[in-house]
Amino acid sequence: MKLSTLFISRLVFSLAVLATILLIYLTHAPMEQLKEDYGGFIHTLGDKALHLLAYGGVAFLYFLAARFAEFSRKALHRLLGALLVFSAVDEGTQALVGRNADWLDLLFNLAGIVIGLFLSKLFYIIAKKTVRRFFME
Repeated sequence: MKLSTLFISRLVFSLAVLATILLIYLTHAPMEQLKEDYGGFIHTLGDKALHLLAYGGVAFLYFLAARFAEFSRKALHRLLGALLVFSAVDEGTQALVGRNADWLDLLFNLAGIVIGLFLSKLFYIIAKKTVRRFFME
């Protein structure tokens, strides 16, 4: 069974959208509720590591979807810009729901996005070689 790159792109993009919705919920839910539900997890990893992982994961999924859809370099730059703006807006709007916007959180969000960008490129290169080796030889 052959999977088209368009199908893979759409599947990964759908996962990215779901991850974004979860990210928005988690960054805007009352902190007391999050500590009650996920306190051990937050304490174990630390707030900044969670920002890095969350934004790195979301960026990884969006960039991977874009790579499978064969976006141009210019479109990838626009996607990077959109994710950076989204991160700033997400951090800034937390004050509207009684949470604190933090510059250090924003810095870790941005670092996660850049790491997600590079990991998606590496993963795409490996995946493409693997698919070629197993399905096209």
